Amino acid sequence: MKVLTVFTSKGGSGKSTLAIHMAVLASQQKRGNRVLMLDYDVQESSTFWTRTRKAENPPVLPANAGSLVGYLDQAEEEGIDLVVVDMPPHSAIHADLVLSRSDLVLVPVRPGALDLWALETTVKAINENHARGIFVLNQVPARGTEADETEEVLAQMAPQIPVAKSRMGYRKPFSSALTAGLAITEFASPREKAAQEATALFKEIKRNLK
Repeated sequence: MKVLTVFTSKGGSGKSTLAIHMAVLASQQKRGNRVLMLDYDVQESSTFWTRTRKAENPPVLPANAGSLVGYLDQAEEEGIDLVVVDMPPHSAIHADLVLSRSDLVLVPVRPGALDLWALETTVKAINENHARGIFVLNQVPARGTEADETEEVLAQMAPQIPVAKSRMGYRKPFSSALTAGLAITEFASPREKAAQEATALFKEIKRNLK
């Protein structure tokens, strides 16, 4: 079983959106991956998403400080292939336990100074728990050089944590899909730019999980 955790100390970075799309893409794989989402975020965005969703996969369970590790142990016993953990922002209680059990930690970063300034706590937590992290540039504007500049700063700030080559743009179809209880690959044509970005990122994450 692999554990993919989406974690950052900065709120509003699109963390839950990223977690949902990666979980759905994993469940859509041809070999029938068994995927479970654990919603550890106090805002319960992933849990609310399931209320408008008709499909049963991937199941989303709300977790708390007392149940999270137990869920991971049970998921492994039941043969779950991938657990996607949607962590809350800021310094979460028991975050160390989650990060230490994670095979890969996705850190969404919006281009710009505010997200960069808030990363120190996140990077420190990843390093202290000897976790493998990867930055994901998220909500990237269609124009401008901010994304490239942010990637350069990340490489200097935390050279031990790579930046994903695939980027997620600031695109309305992402939020429209979630409102409909779907992920972008269920909502839009494969030719849609947003769907292509999510698929490319998932393939990159999948390679990093091996």
